[in-house]
Amino acid sequence: MDLPTILIVDDDEDYLGQIVGRLGATYRCVTAVSRSEALETVGRESPEVVLLDLEFHEDSQAGFQILRELQGVVPLVPVVMLTRFDKVDLALEAIRGGAEDYLLKSHGVGELKLRIERALREGRLRRHSRARTESEGLDIPRLIGNSAAIRQLIDKVERCSSSDVRVLITGERGVGKDVVAYEIHRRSGRAVEPFVMVSCPSVQTQLAESELFGHEKGAFTDAKETRIGKVEIATKGTLFLNEIAHLDAHVQAKLLTVLDYGAYERLGGTRTLRTGARVMAATNRDLPTLVERGVFLPDLYDRLNQVHIHVPPLRQRREDIPALVNHFLHAACVQQGRDLLAVEKDVIPLLQSHHWPGNVRELRNKIDTAVALSGARVLRRHDFLLQGVEATADASAGILTYKEARKAALREFQREYLRRVLRDADGNASLAARRAGIHRASLARMARDTGLTQKD
Repeated sequence: MDLPTILIVDDDEDYLGQIVGRLGATYRCVTAVSRSEALETVGRESPEVVLLDLEFHEDSQAGFQILRELQGVVPLVPVVMLTRFDKVDLALEAIRGGAEDYLLKSHGVGELKLRIERALREGRLRRHSRARTESEGLDIPRLIGNSAAIRQLIDKVERCSSSDVRVLITGERGVGKDVVAYEIHRRSGRAVEPFVMVSCPSVQTQLAESELFGHEKGAFTDAKETRIGKVEIATKGTLFLNEIAHLDAHVQAKLLTVLDYGAYERLGGTRTLRTGARVMAATNRDLPTLVERGVFLPDLYDRLNQVHIHVPPLRQRREDIPALVNHFLHAACVQQGRDLLAVEKDVIPLLQSHHWPGNVRELRNKIDTAVALSGARVLRRHDFLLQGVEATADASAGILTYKEARKAALREFQREYLRRVLRDADGNASLAARRAGIHRASLARMARDTGLTQKD
């Protein structure tokens, strides 16, 4: 049987020799002594776990830099950070930065092997989960931050993951309710089974029953073949109903039967089917009020609300913004094929001062846009268009007012975005419009309004 491949990154060659000697009988060990060699070796050897020294002689931050780059290149490969120093703040920074584990070099080889085996299991779980979820177009989400609010949230997620208890997740739009649901699934005994998400607002009322429970051929005019519903797909896994308040009363009643008896019928069918799916739901609306108004079934609310998790808005955990920025910035650079960018020091206070009505989703969108439109290696304040954060100018001094400056900035933003989309489409307006997700006429109007010409 092939041995698992472990990459060990450390600029102390004596230590590398010792550790390879101790682990060589159990793992296939490959080594690297620098950042460039580490990245080259990862691509060539495809390790299952990386052991990474935290401190390099020439640069005390090199370990963290390599960690960030590894996350971009091989995000599913767990990294165990090794260090000579027993410092809690370094351990926290490593874990916040994405490391799977943190271990002192003074620990014996037995403890190191235990950590490696744990990391190997986590890596295999990640790869299996990614294979299961990529067909649904899902990214692997993470709960990021170290605020008291996020720590309490993670603790509750951990406790919910150990059983099949139903969970109702509430919170404002964009806070990451879907991330919480997937994290519960990922940590549960069902992790290798499908995580099936249904976005209830996007399902037309007349098709919701078919989407969830499936239909038999001939059940309605356009039912030309039998369709398997989401409940059936999730039989051994997790069914997550996002924004469940949008389901109509008839579908709610049928869902209640699933929760009570694990039974349902396809639309147009007569055969009773069974499911063992774990059901979780989320909403940004006040379900108790909807129950009082007769819009939401009280029994369904009771069944779903075995455990209630409320996800706090971003403005209530501003201390998590630096970690979120680092994570989303790295992801955006990898996705867009850019070298890893940095942000100026004064950008973080600017982002922390924003109200973030769209929460974490809005922050990620801002970072994606900034990476797409900035040609520099360092993102600055003007790369983030934030309404209501700061006025750009003083009208009494004869400079643009904030409203005027924002309008001008938005115009320039649109112009630069269209210029890049058209350039990437080799000037083909129809292709550019499809890639931008807008109609060709809308693209032409925006180009005209922003003064974009063929020469641009």
